[in-house]
Amino acid sequence: MSGVNHPSDLVLAAYAGGHLRPAFHLVAAAHVRGCAHCRAELRMLEEVGGALLSGLEPAEMAPDALARAMARIETAAQPIELAETDLRDLLSQLKLKPRRRLAPGVWMAPVDLQGQGDDLLYVLRIPAGSRTFAHGHDGREFTAVLKGAYRDDSGRYRAGDFQEVGAGHEHQPVVEPEGECICLIASEAPMRMHSRLGRLAQLYMNV
Repeated sequence: MSGVNHPSDLVLAAYAGGHLRPAFHLVAAAHVRGCAHCRAELRMLEEVGGALLSGLEPAEMAPDALARAMARIETAAQPIELAETDLRDLLSQLKLKPRRRLAPGVWMAPVDLQGQGDDLLYVLRIPAGSRTFAHGHDGREFTAVLKGAYRDDSGRYRAGDFQEVGAGHEHQPVVEPEGECICLIASEAPMRMHSRLGRLAQLYMNV
């Protein structure tokens, strides 16, 4: 873990409160599992939340409040909680669909996750020194770097790092020459490719 690129305070607060959708929760968990800094931040958020709750005045509950709460728990999708393991063990915990080979050395594998809805979730592998297609985003995207490193106009991201981009962000990540880069990615919408070749690849990727 490089200790440089972490989820924002808002993302960590949503993660601690269980408010991230399953695909985004999973990518955040892939970062948190190896980041002592973020685990410490989460403990602090949980302590603050507990203190705030303890200071609230008791409120009268509806007669069916417990039954409704239990029904919501039973029907909610439970995001995967990842143990602190190496890359191979982490990937083995994910239900990966068959790989789609996009170019020499480039592949992606969609992740099948309960409750992910329309969110996209996949593992992407790009070889050393390669550029991705230049693209933009029409929604939020989380990336957890599992292996290797890449750069874009916002900085350098290496194994253990986390990147969040929002709608309107444009970039073209470039993998560093020392080795392959493998990332776990969740996004709200398909990428907006800038080139015809990129759009053709996207049809095959379905992302």
